[in-house]
Amino acid sequence: MSPDVLHVVGERFEGFARENPEVITLPALERMLQGEAPPANVTIIPGQGISDERLRQLRERIESLPPMRRVTLAEDAGAQARAGARLTHKGLEHNIMISAPEQVVEGERYVSSLMLDDRCAEMSDHVTGQHIQGMVLIEAARQMLLAVAERYFLPDSPDRSSYFVLNQLDATYHGFGFPLGMEVHYEAVSRKEGKGGSLTCEAKVLFIQGGELLTEVRVRYAVYDAAFLNSREATKARQALTRATPLMSKTG
Repeated sequence: MSPDVLHVVGERFEGFARENPEVITLPALERMLQGEAPPANVTIIPGQGISDERLRQLRERIESLPPMRRVTLAEDAGAQARAGARLTHKGLEHNIMISAPEQVVEGERYVSSLMLDDRCAEMSDHVTGQHIQGMVLIEAARQMLLAVAERYFLPDSPDRSSYFVLNQLDATYHGFGFPLGMEVHYEAVSRKEGKGGSLTCEAKVLFIQGGELLTEVRVRYAVYDAAFLNSREATKARQALTRATPLMSKTG
């Protein structure tokens, strides 16, 4: 007899599925739905690790089942579309980890959903245990601060090109996060405008699952016009080469 609820996760979270009978990996669920006796009287809840395309295919497959099977896909009604490349500075969709942030309190609080894809760079090599690795959440926090600043703090101009610099990042892990639905909150601490449209910001990025705070990432970062920082970066690069060259010649 099928359970009333099945949480479906990407195959990289196979350990989570193996240890919990109410969890199934997406490949296993796809095989089940294509079989002669697909599940019945079950609600399927998508978790982490599933690409947008695979989720669309799963939705279509469930919609094609006979009504008497009573299989329901319970998607998060509050979840937004995956944030785009402009907001996250990522070129590949599967490396984008969050939904487009929504404003809760202007200038103070913004909320996204975690949207991990099995193929993302941070999970492409190895996943251990049942939980989401801490470094995955660090990258999601970085994307969150980029997305909030790009969408709400910076001028909306196609000619604008901004450069983000992380000055400080401190992470506190209060508990394990598992590959289920998770909220990502951006809480502003301070924001100061400087010359040439630059910004200096401090914020907290919080990861919340089932009402429990799991991880808190405190960040200080600055945003500059790309042309200004490119010049500064080039100068620093030449200085680094000058310092390193004598060392290289001694070891040659």
